[in-house]
Amino acid sequence: MRILNGFIASLCVIIGAFLSGDVNKNSILLASVVFICVIAGNIVNDYFDFGIDSVNKPSKFKRWEKFGRRNLLSLSLFLFLIANVISLFSGIFYFFITLTATVLLIVYTPFFKPFLFLGNIFVSGISGFTFILGSITSGNIKPSIFPFLFAFFLHLPREILKDIEDIEGDRKFSLKTLPIVIGESKSFIISFILILLLFFITILSLFFYNIYFKLLMIFIFDIPLIYFVAKSFTMEEMNKRASYLEKRLKFLMVSGLIVIITGGMR
Repeated sequence: MRILNGFIASLCVIIGAFLSGDVNKNSILLASVVFICVIAGNIVNDYFDFGIDSVNKPSKFKRWEKFGRRNLLSLSLFLFLIANVISLFSGIFYFFITLTATVLLIVYTPFFKPFLFLGNIFVSGISGFTFILGSITSGNIKPSIFPFLFAFFLHLPREILKDIEDIEGDRKFSLKTLPIVIGESKSFIISFILILLLFFITILSLFFYNIYFKLLMIFIFDIPLIYFVAKSFTMEEMNKRASYLEKRLKFLMVSGLIVIITGGMR
């Protein structure tokens, strides 16, 4: 799963460069940097969440327990080091971006995640920034503005839904996530409102892209999105509702990437 997350994030960098009209050496190098950083970030998150995962994700906890918690930290720091070294080949500017991302990803779990909504915004912003990073290498950020907004408003409700899923372990370890502070039902409503915002953003995007983008956005993203949201409301148990919708949003990430690539075709 970590490799898949890394692959999707690195693909977003390439797509950002593609939308801006120039997939070059720097965009390819930074795609590999992002791939490694995402995997390293997930692993360091597992290091800090070691106790919480024993409650929320016992199967994953048993796997990492055999590997050793200290080894998790060592592996993540080693991967971050490799990513920063690779970024040097793109220039000092991209090295400082990578270094900043490294620091933020390391401190995310202990400093951002425990605070209300801050961690959700951080993860969503980082996810959207991958498109911007790719477009920076091409010298034109404008084509990546919609993909950034798309990714941000797709990840943000998904992060809230994940917090609803993980509420038991998060509460045990005194985290102040949105579902713990305001309740699961209100948090689900907030995620629903954010999904509505995402839907309206996709509708607005139909006025700016080609016919293939329009058709794909409607048929492989918007219609499935409406169906998944509607079906989630038929489920009585909040945890199952959140889990169902969170997994479907992850599936729609792939559909969204296909649509965005199509929008960049001339």
